Amino acid sequence: MERTEIEQISTNHIAERAGVSIGTLYQYFPNKTAIFVAIAEQDIERRFNLVAEALSVADGVLAEDATRQMMRAFIKSFSDAQHNAALVRVLMATRATADARTLPVDTIAKLLAETVSRAGETRALTETSAFVLTRAVLWTILMATIDAPHLLKRQEFEDELVLLVQSMLRPIGGLDHSANK
Repeated sequence: MERTEIEQISTNHIAERAGVSIGTLYQYFPNKTAIFVAIAEQDIERRFNLVAEALSVADGVLAEDATRQMMRAFIKSFSDAQHNAALVRVLMATRATADARTLPVDTIAKLLAETVSRAGETRALTETSAFVLTRAVLWTILMATIDAPHLLKRQEFEDELVLLVQSMLRPIGGLDHSANK
C-alpha cells in the first residue's frame, strides 16, 4: 500500500473487506487511523518476537555471532513484506499518540543487554546504552525500508549494522557507565 492508497481507503471499505458492519468496526476502532495503527503495531510485535527468538537462541554463542543473528532477524523481518513501507509510515505518523506501555523494542533492548552481559568480552549495557543501540539499529532499518529497500537484501547492509553494534559494545576507557544502570 502506498501512502496515497492508505489515505484513499475508507472505513466503509475496511468494514466491507473485514466482513463486518461499519457500526461493528466503530465499536472497536474510533477511526481509520486507529485501524492502521493496530495493524502496524501487531506487525511490529510479530517482528520483534522473531528478533527476541533469535536472541534467545543465541544464548551461549559468541557476542559477534549473537549480534549477527539479531541483525539478520531484524533485517529479514522488514525485507519480506511488500507493505512494510506503508506500515512503517503509519506507525511513525502515529507514534506521538501511542500510549506509554512498554514497546517491543524495549524487550529487545533488555534481551540484548542480557545476551551481551553473558558474553563477558563487551561492555555492560545500561538502560541508556541499550536504548541508543536498539534505536540506532531499528531506525536505520526502518529508514531503509522506506528510502532504500534494496539495501535490506545486501550482505553489506547486515555487515554495517553488525559493525555498528560491535562498536557500541566494545569497552571504551572512561565510557563504561555500567554502574549507572
